Order: sequence, then C-alpha cells, then structure tokens
Amino acid sequence: MRGICVYAAAGLLMVAAQACAQGTELGAVTTPQAKNVARVHSLTVKQVQGEISGIGKKYIAVIFARDAASGAESEIMIPFNPKTVKFEHAHSLSDLEQGDQVRVQFNEEIKKDETQDKTSFEARVISLIKKGVKKPVVTESDVLKSAEVTEERE
Repeated sequence: MRGICVYAAAGLLMVAAQACAQGTELGAVTTPQAKNVARVHSLTVKQVQGEISGIGKKYIAVIFARDAASGAESEIMIPFNPKTVKFEHAHSLSDLEQGDQVRVQFNEEIKKDETQDKTSFEARVISLIKKGVKKPVVTESDVLKSAEVTEERE
C-alpha cells in the first residue's frame, strides 16, 4: 500500500514538473494555437470599366457587368484621395456624373497574417470614356400639361 502511494506521488510530481516546464498550471485550459500563416502583402494595379452608379467626394461606384436575363448588376465601390487621383478627359470630379462611362485604374492591396485578411482599394486614375445620355426628368407639371393637351384634342 505504501509502495502504491509512493508511485502515485512520483507520478503527480512528474506531471507537475512537465506542466511547469511548459509554462502552464495544473488544470489550466489551453486553447489550440492558430496555424502559422505566412504573411502576405501584395500591391496590384488593376482597372475596371463601366457606368458610374454613384460618385462622392472620396469614392466612385462603377457598374462593370450586367446580366440581361436576370437584371443583376455587378458593382464595385472604389475610394480615392481627391488630392492624388488623376483625371483623364475630365478636368475634375465635378465633370463626372452618374451614367457616364469611365475606366478606373486602382491599386488593390492585400494584407494577410495570422489575425486578419484585409483587401483595400484606392483609385489612381479616372478616365472619362463617354458622357452618359441625359434622361429627361418628368415633373408633375409636365404630366398635367400633357393631360390638358389630350383634353383639348378631344
């Protein structure tokens, strides 16, 4: 009986010694370590061409694909720095409006590490390809005038 107690005590001491060597306490719960992911940092210059769907002081949104059957649109929103972006075939941001056809060259920066995957865009060059077709805005007074003309004809 005494021998069994000695062996049990020796076994507990060995477990405690291993735990101390690994820097953990007895009974402590450890979480599995994240996989070692190689750090990736890449910067690529890309371009997209399409119709302006929205524009602001620091971003441009471009519809670059449309599915005629379903009516689905693919759109990308690209931020830019107004001080560093260059304009081709347009003098400034105020020359661009919704519906214009543009080509946007932008930087795509990808950062990956153990904690995050981050992709960011920044427009460098915005080129005006073609001004959009202005659609007439129908107002309430136009509708009323057309109704009056119809009544006069009858």
